[in-house]
Amino acid sequence: MSFSLYPSHCALPTSTLDNNPLVESFPEKTDEAPQNSSEHIRSLLKVLLEPSPAKLHRRLKSLGANHNNDELYHHLAEVIAKMTTSNLPSPLASGSQWMLPIATDKMDASKIAEHIVTAVFLKLQKVPFSALAQAACQHQSKAINELFQGLRDISYEIRQRIDEISEPHDKYKVALQLVADNPLASWVLSRAISVLRQPEEQPDMSFILVPIQELFADREVPFIAKLKRLQLLAMLYEEKIGNYKTFKWTDFSFLEHITSKDPMTVAKVFTDADAFHFRSFCDEDFLNNSPRLDDMSRRWSDLASAVKACCVVYRKSDIVGVLSEVSKCLIHHRNYYSGTAFLIGFQNAGSCPENLSSALEYIDASANYAFYMRRWSECPGLPFLPPHTTRLRDCQDKSRSALLISEVLQCKSYGWRSRNAWINVNVYQYFALAISALHHATQHLIGCLPHPDKSPLEDIEKGS
Repeated sequence: MSFSLYPSHCALPTSTLDNNPLVESFPEKTDEAPQNSSEHIRSLLKVLLEPSPAKLHRRLKSLGANHNNDELYHHLAEVIAKMTTSNLPSPLASGSQWMLPIATDKMDASKIAEHIVTAVFLKLQKVPFSALAQAACQHQSKAINELFQGLRDISYEIRQRIDEISEPHDKYKVALQLVADNPLASWVLSRAISVLRQPEEQPDMSFILVPIQELFADREVPFIAKLKRLQLLAMLYEEKIGNYKTFKWTDFSFLEHITSKDPMTVAKVFTDADAFHFRSFCDEDFLNNSPRLDDMSRRWSDLASAVKACCVVYRKSDIVGVLSEVSKCLIHHRNYYSGTAFLIGFQNAGSCPENLSSALEYIDASANYAFYMRRWSECPGLPFLPPHTTRLRDCQDKSRSALLISEVLQCKSYGWRSRNAWINVNVYQYFALAISALHHATQHLIGCLPHPDKSPLEDIEKGS
């Protein structure tokens, strides 16, 4: 039986993550370093499967060729060793078997779907990231085999329950529709309710493996640099898999944006996307804590996690400086939404640059973010949501709530202004004020001067 963790029709996506590899301070490529995708994959497997830390350090050093940063190789060896274990404790005791709740006949389809998704991700959380990286290279590890067996067990348990209590399939068919965006849960449920015997096919893991596979497409980035990006992916994966209800991580465009454009352009890319999302908001989103509001909170958390991961992985490179400049641009242009996500990312990484130390006041939670709220009242823009939602939650007066919501929804009219645009607007305003003042002074002067041959100014304006 051939092994495939993603569909044969699923071509590996290409990416422009490496438009500007120099920003990451990558070592120069040498003859000793792997030169193509297949060599990189073979080298990666040797690295990930190396049981000896000492040998791993030597192997990394040989792959790095003329890059003589011994500290880097020790650090990478430690990181790769950590990838071999999952840092996410499972609530299930080791060896225990998952069971459906007893009273499934009293549960609706959404509750059943929720239980199955939870069970699937508890299995997935036991898989160390190194096993996923090996799987992306078409190597099926023991951890992956155990995952697949665990998913089969869940499917078998569901089928047994349906047969034992003669539950109607309709409810489970609805549950299958509810988990349609979760390939593993869909695989489990479809096998459980199918009237035909399913072939022994493997679950589709591409939604997890594609970002890893992208790293090893045919590119010119040195192997050691790719290992650092693998470390970045490992951090992002553990951040996201911890909250399985919102697990989505196939968008790996963050590093592409910050390495291929100048900080102002990067800030505008984020701001344009944020403004687009905020323009769809309405009063009901804040009154009912809508899915749209939840999605914006998730996007904010994802951005903070990405910034934190970059700061940890590239803490001694130019990338941290680029991130700090992007953060300054975001705050300067009143994008408090992404700007505070950057600041939280720096803070959580424990490596906030000195040029951002004063900006940390925006995320000081004292008195419900008093500094931010003061700045917001002076210069409203795209909102940092927590202080606004907290004020709304604590407000008992409906008219006051309506006022607070209208203040937040000022963001719908937000517009990015470049530095030149700000200068032009200010110059125009000053020029208009000067012309107006001159006009009034002239009128006053003309009105006060004697005009022996003319009527007074007031009479002329009246048409007399």
